[in-house]
Amino acid sequence: MQWWIVLAALAVSTLGGWGVTAGFLWLGENRARKPMPRVVLLESTAEGPEDAVLRGGLMIGMLERVAVTGGLIAGYPEVVALVVAIKGLGRFSELKKTPAAAERFIVGTFASLLVAFVVAMAALLLAGEPLRAPKT
Repeated sequence: MQWWIVLAALAVSTLGGWGVTAGFLWLGENRARKPMPRVVLLESTAEGPEDAVLRGGLMIGMLERVAVTGGLIAGYPEVVALVVAIKGLGRFSELKKTPAAAERFIVGTFASLLVAFVVAMAALLLAGEPLRAPKT
């Protein structure tokens, strides 16, 4: 596969995926019966804005799409399971305490993974690479 296809796919997945994911989150918030807060705060003994739940979601989503798109292009679909497991374990305590944050996490993750998958498949088709079954 040509290097420029890989770089373009990673760029589109990373940067373009932000808009798609934000759009899905916006739709979810505006179609809900009760509006969800954009930032959910937990009770904490610490002070300051560092206590916001799901901080770093934009950067984590970008890294997630790079890893998934790159893994799929390289022929390692198991990267998807690894990324989902790491995200879930890393956010578990926050998600357990806050249902609104859990919903945003699920919608954002699915939208992000969908973008990464579509971009990776488009890159493989553009490069003329066969879509292979996972290695066993």
